[in-house]
This record gives sequence, structure tokens and C-alpha cells, in this order.
Amino acid sequence: MKTTARFAHFMATALITMTALPALATPQNTAPSQPNPFRVEKKASAKPTVAPPVKPSNVAVLKETKENKAVPLYVPGAPAPEDANYTGVVIDCTGMGLTSSPCPKLYDEEGIEVYGTITVTLEYLFDYGVVAYPRSLEAAINHARIGRKPMIIKALRLDKETRSEPVISQEDAKRLREANAKDHFLERCAVVFVIAPR
Repeated sequence: MKTTARFAHFMATALITMTALPALATPQNTAPSQPNPFRVEKKASAKPTVAPPVKPSNVAVLKETKENKAVPLYVPGAPAPEDANYTGVVIDCTGMGLTSSPCPKLYDEEGIEVYGTITVTLEYLFDYGVVAYPRSLEAAINHARIGRKPMIIKALRLDKETRSEPVISQEDAKRLREANAKDHFLERCAVVFVIAPR
């Protein structure tokens, strides 16, 4: 009899405990979840800011579009025509203290531009530049950029402010313009400035 009474008391206590369990599991009584101390939060990587390349004001850059895929004959980097009298030009600035520039120009004595404002692709501008700067007259004459028959002109002086823009005589400027009207080497950027110190 005692065993039966104890078993009945045990079952009643268990029933009360099981009835109370759902109340303990309600949201208001549930302990807040603790953060995982071993979890590494991934930080969003900042995208690098790339500054747009600076384009010289006297150089027009062609946009790579389907329309300009039909490249004209006389463009920067194009080979010289077979019948060309001149394939390029060397401006000899030896001993003048010429400084290089991404956008150099060439002037006559009256201050009129002979060369400098040109249309190139952005790729050509940054890979080759508007002119090349060999360190000697010999290196300039043999430079692949100007071909086998370059015109050679001795600069009179440099622009006093920039020190990067040679000035040639009126006679040489006339000769250069006339030769370019036929052979178009200026449009092909077949131009070098000798930058030798002496």
C-alpha cells in the first residue's frame, strides 16, 4: 500500500512539472542568445579609388568605338608610306636644357604652333607619348619611331617658361610644314626631341 501511494505521488509531481515546462520556454522567459566568441565578422572591403588619368589639354583622345575601327592611313604609330620623302623629324635640342613633357609643342619664331595638338588614343598617349626623347643625336637618327628618312632640324631655343617646347626658324618651319603636307609624319607622331645635355 505504501509503495502504491508513493508511486501515485511521484506521477502527480511529474505531471505538474511537465505542465509548467511550456511556460518556461516562452519568449519572455527565454535567455537571450550569447554571441559566439569564435565567430569572425567579415568586414566589407573598401573598393580602391582610381583617379582618372590626366589628359594634356592639347591632345585629343579617341574613344574606342566601332565607328573608328576603320583606321585612316595617317594615325599615330602607323608606318610611313613607301614613297615618303621624309618618314619623321628630329628636333635637335642638344645642350639647351630641354625638359620632357607629356604634352610638348613645337613653335616657329612667330609663336605659331608647328606640332603638338594631335589626336591619339589614350593607350598610345601613355605608352608612347606625343614625342620621344632620345639622349643623343645619333640615337635620335636611328630611332625606330621616325623611320629611315627623317628630317633633321636644329632648334633655335626653348620656350623660356616651360623649357619643354622648342622653337625653330621660320625657314625650317616652312620646310617642315611642306614636307608634312605630303608625307603626314606629324599625324603619325613620328617626332623626336633630342634631350642631350651637351
